[in-house]
Amino acid sequence: MKEQPIETTPTEVVNDTITNLFTYVNYFLVAGLVVLLTYMTIRDFKKKQREKKLAQEREAYNNQFDNEEEKEEL
Repeated sequence: MKEQPIETTPTEVVNDTITNLFTYVNYFLVAGLVVLLTYMTIRDFKKKQREKKLAQEREAYNNQFDNEEEKEEL
């Protein structure tokens, strides 16, 4: 049995190439969005931790002066 060559027209080749190109661009954009979302999540988490630490330091600083004032009153 002899194999028959598959005939493709230039428009089919162009359409397949464009489809493949858009597919890979789509993959690239989705990967970029995942990276951006991960970065923003980590940044927000670190920011909240930093704010929490500053609030604790501020509270400790204020308590230090409150304790000194109580000692002076006695």
